[in-house]
Amino acid sequence: MNWGYKIVFAFSVFVVFIVFLVVKSFQQNIDLVAEDYYKQEIQYQQQIDKINNSHALNERITFIQENQQLMVQFPEELNHQLEGEINLFRPSDARFDVNTKIAVDSKLRQWIPTSDLLKGYYKVKVDWTDGVKDYYVEESLYIK
Repeated sequence: MNWGYKIVFAFSVFVVFIVFLVVKSFQQNIDLVAEDYYKQEIQYQQQIDKINNSHALNERITFIQENQQLMVQFPEELNHQLEGEINLFRPSDARFDVNTKIAVDSKLRQWIPTSDLLKGYYKVKVDWTDGVKDYYVEESLYIK
């Protein structure tokens, strides 16, 4: 094989590699963190106030996994009229996100089934109000 064929062969391999990379890049799923990110950015001072209210509580909200369920324990100092939402956010794929309305029992606990969830990393975002103040907590969690 002379030099001309080697150059053409090397160039052909390079072109095939670039075409392969372009095809693979178009097959990737790219999810935004939030669909309404601009609206959320404008309202971020309210989010900061909610986070500060959460830090001012004597007890922290806790998350415990047991028996393929996630228990969310709210602080006892809150009244029982909690309203809000719990969001299990999966950063790698938005199709596996879970949104649940807050409905606590008499001990201020809420159980969320995790048996149908894909195992892996989630961010748990809890946004709630007790009728007096608004609160927000975000915590990383690995669903087993």
